[in-house]
Amino acid sequence: AGLSVDHNFGDTGVFAEVSKESSDTFLSHTRDDRKHLFLKTVSALGDDTTLTFVTSVNRERQNTVQGATLDQIAQHGWRFGLGDDPSLQTYAGYNGASYRSSFTYLGVTSTLGGWTVDNKVYFNDFDHASDKTSDPTDTDPSHNGVQFYDAAGKKTTKVATDVPGKRADNGFHAYGDVLRLAREAGPGRLQLGAWVERNDDARWQTPVDFTTGTATGTKYGYADNYRLKDTTDTFQPYVQYDWKAAEGVTVSPGLRYSSVRRGIDAELNKSTPPAPLKASATYDAWLPSISVHDQLSHDWSAYAQVAKGFLAPPVNVIQLNGARGLDPELTTNYQLGTAYATREFNFGADVYRVDFGNYISQTTIDSGAGSESVYVNAGGAVYKGIEVEGTYAFTRQLSLYANASLNHATYKGGSVRVAGTPRATAAIGLIYGDKQGLFGSLMTKMVGAQYGVDNTTDAKGNTVFANSQRLGGYSSVDAALGYRADQGPWGTKGFSVSLDVNNLFNARKLTAFAGNQSVGGAPLYFGLPGRGAFVDMAVKF
Repeated sequence: AGLSVDHNFGDTGVFAEVSKESSDTFLSHTRDDRKHLFLKTVSALGDDTTLTFVTSVNRERQNTVQGATLDQIAQHGWRFGLGDDPSLQTYAGYNGASYRSSFTYLGVTSTLGGWTVDNKVYFNDFDHASDKTSDPTDTDPSHNGVQFYDAAGKKTTKVATDVPGKRADNGFHAYGDVLRLAREAGPGRLQLGAWVERNDDARWQTPVDFTTGTATGTKYGYADNYRLKDTTDTFQPYVQYDWKAAEGVTVSPGLRYSSVRRGIDAELNKSTPPAPLKASATYDAWLPSISVHDQLSHDWSAYAQVAKGFLAPPVNVIQLNGARGLDPELTTNYQLGTAYATREFNFGADVYRVDFGNYISQTTIDSGAGSESVYVNAGGAVYKGIEVEGTYAFTRQLSLYANASLNHATYKGGSVRVAGTPRATAAIGLIYGDKQGLFGSLMTKMVGAQYGVDNTTDAKGNTVFANSQRLGGYSSVDAALGYRADQGPWGTKGFSVSLDVNNLFNARKLTAFAGNQSVGGAPLYFGLPGRGAFVDMAVKF
């Protein structure tokens, strides 16, 4: 449900919206509650200058699940998630999370001496607090047991029936500025600007006896498994020139420089044993690009582009290595495409190839405080494929929409496919709607086969690349029906009410690999949520 306000106050337009969503979700004993606030003002400051203020605040509480084994799905059904027994690790009261996030920016657009100026200063923050048992999928009470330690790391008492777990918090604050300048220059348009950002992050994790709600201490004598702060400083200036080489033909060479500095200041680092760490690493690269756009006719265009890409390794690399650790991931991106648009028919298609060097892949190790995701240099990988999308309007209200893609993502030097990359995706359906009155859609979505795993860690700690946990393709049908009007009750400016039904025919398929159980190592999976209905009501003031 939601309320919105859209009104002009002199030279300032104001749009505000509040909404609230609640769901008991598809999985047993889980909930998801969300609140959202959005505010935007646009003020005209003279003929050439506009000031924009935007802020968005979100709050969410949910129970988190870690998947289910095939035996659990067979025994309890596809809805198996958490339980209501506080003596088990699957108890919903021990597995919950809250999220707080906000995004705010102040932007100015203007013209100055022939230049168009667009500058935005922003602040973004996010906090994730969570409780999680040692294995939220474990229904065997014999796997319980909590060991307590004193400040010297010596064992004190052990309670065999209590439920073990971890309490954690992760919060970051990012603030930065994005500046864009442009002007006509010779036979084209010059664009330049810069992005600068500072990101401050703090996180900790504490072992807990959830049966009593008390901290257990650790075998190293510390209260926490880890407690650390890290920073990321980003600087990216760029320049691009859009050269009108011929009638309808624009050639756009560009150059971007990217510098990322990551630093860590850990009171207790994620290491075995935990220890203080202060380290930093800087990654940088020059990233040239060029694109060509040809307006073949009024309705038809074609384009080609080549660009270098760059991705700095996550801060986890420094946490585990205490140094630079991995080189940044570098890409060369190629794309060739076309677009066609008339009043009745829109169509787009492209072929792409992304060549990765120093491909950063995720693997899992035992850190001493449980399983941790770490990153390794997989050497290289190639993503390539074709994508098509189109819409045909039968009438002003009714249209047919479809998209499809064929994708191939493999590591270099072999045939191992990158995990989580389906061979094909597609969607097709009907969309009905007008500015007023009834609106709705009926859409079928398809996802092709993929692998859940592309690497493992052997007994010597080496990463071995091989595929396993193949997941077959699946499809589902979603439907929506609603009504909207620009005049509402009690003098309001409009309202809308709609019903969305996901997975209309209640399809049952595995959709993702979710890791392995802590005890026994049984593979875990996520399934396609069953049929779900969502009602939305909104009033505009």
